Amino acid sequence: MIATIRAVTFLWIVTGLVFAQDYETLGRNLVQDLLARRFEKVASQFNENWAQVMPANKMPEFLNAVLGNAGAFQTITGTRSEELQGYRVVYVACQFEKYALDFSISFDSKNRVADLTASHRETFDEKADAKAAIRTAVDAAANDGIRVLIAWGANDDNGSRLFLASKRAPAVSTPSFFSKEYKTVKVDVGHIDKNVNLAKSYGAKLKADALPALTVLDSAGKVIANTNAAALRPDADPSRIDPVKVAAFLKLHQAPAPDAIAQFDAALKQAKKESKKVFVWFSAPW
Repeated sequence: MIATIRAVTFLWIVTGLVFAQDYETLGRNLVQDLLARRFEKVASQFNENWAQVMPANKMPEFLNAVLGNAGAFQTITGTRSEELQGYRVVYVACQFEKYALDFSISFDSKNRVADLTASHRETFDEKADAKAAIRTAVDAAANDGIRVLIAWGANDDNGSRLFLASKRAPAVSTPSFFSKEYKTVKVDVGHIDKNVNLAKSYGAKLKADALPALTVLDSAGKVIANTNAAALRPDADPSRIDPVKVAAFLKLHQAPAPDAIAQFDAALKQAKKESKKVFVWFSAPW
């Protein structure tokens, strides 16, 4: 009886793995068909709702807008998939002549395409002045009353690429961390041979197998926290970056909300003392 249970459990696990890989194959094939402009074939895989959003006759406009001046298609550099809100989402990374694009395909419970999007892949600027970029970010964060996130990584590092991709995951994008709570600086560290001393000055520990390293600064440039990819990986799959863990780290270290009432009361007291009026300005950092 025990042996039978083990056999069934093992079979279930293997089947699950093949299932996920099949979705990645579906996503890869769909992107290849789209780039080959086989629009009718692509549209035949859409569910009813998405077929109304993007019928075959609208796909040329969508594709031209996505590609822009990317140049000639070169290759698919990788695929990955995850379960999100009842959908199996497949990410297909593509390299073009001038830059990279990531396609995202969501499959519903009937294996039909429920969403198809594409975006320019973020990269680490290998020629940027990292010190100047951090100074600029700190100044901007001070103006907005938020914090700075430094990501120390590299374009040819898988963990760094996965971290940048995680910014589009609902757990990270929905709270709008990168538009409302942080000014982000991506610092290229190459093969741990670039900007190493700068990273050390902020307490960041760079390890080839644990990129990216992340540093949070307050609006004065003071270090608030450090972590790296090792702490952001899901327990079940250490080759990934867990968007939920990324979101938890960002939530923990975002700037606290200012005490608007205390600021207002202080302004009233100062205005009364100096026989002046108070100008109230309502704003937000986005």
